[in-house]
Amino acid sequence: MGQIAGLRPRRQRGDGGEVSAAAVDRVDALEKEAWPVAAAWLNDSTAASTRQTRLEALAAFLLWLEGAAPGLGLLAVTEDHLVAYQDAAATGTLSAGVRIPGKPLGPATVAKRINNLKSFYRYARRRKVIADNPAEAVSVPPVSRKGSTLPLSRTEQIALRDGVMKLALIDPARAAAVALGAALGARAGSLQHLTVGDITEQPDADGHGTHTIVTIRVKGGTHHKLPVPPATAALIAPLRQRARHLPLFTQDDGSSVDR
Repeated sequence: MGQIAGLRPRRQRGDGGEVSAAAVDRVDALEKEAWPVAAAWLNDSTAASTRQTRLEALAAFLLWLEGAAPGLGLLAVTEDHLVAYQDAAATGTLSAGVRIPGKPLGPATVAKRINNLKSFYRYARRRKVIADNPAEAVSVPPVSRKGSTLPLSRTEQIALRDGVMKLALIDPARAAAVALGAALGARAGSLQHLTVGDITEQPDADGHGTHTIVTIRVKGGTHHKLPVPPATAALIAPLRQRARHLPLFTQDDGSSVDR
């Protein structure tokens, strides 16, 4: 799995790894029938961020499955297993694959994990590897679209704009991240997973020019296309001079940024 673009395992600090080595190793340990299906499913997405999210979701489920149904293959999972996993995640009875054992995962996180498992089994069914999709009837929890973050006042907006301009003189990449987050009202996690390919150009309505569009993932796993203001587009332009699958924002050593 580590040979797939965007899934280079991170085994030590600063080695350029993009995802948890434990997650890669767990998926690599799949039974011979399931491994090629998982690899093809991960490769089926063109965005590195989506491949990384899929890997994390699959590895977390496999970790739970090892304890809940030892010896059961990934392709032999039933709807009951998936419902039990969702219940464990939502009620805080997961003891592995979570940052804080015993703490319930939020609805958005549970929905993201289940939706990725739905995608995997839907893919396996489409490729005729399994006869039925065990995740087909599993319902994900509703995700609230209401946030609790208060809007910035006009004075704060001006201060933020001025701060971005000053930061751009000494650290253009970080200034671009702040400007894009402020312009879109985006969560840190959404910016973290952006790739170069998520930024595109679309023609203006009059056909005499183009404007910049970003495809961003929001709470619950859905994707939205949003316009990028010209000043912000100018800041992120230098970051786009790389391969489409690479992260838009990186650490100084080129590794992925965290939240």
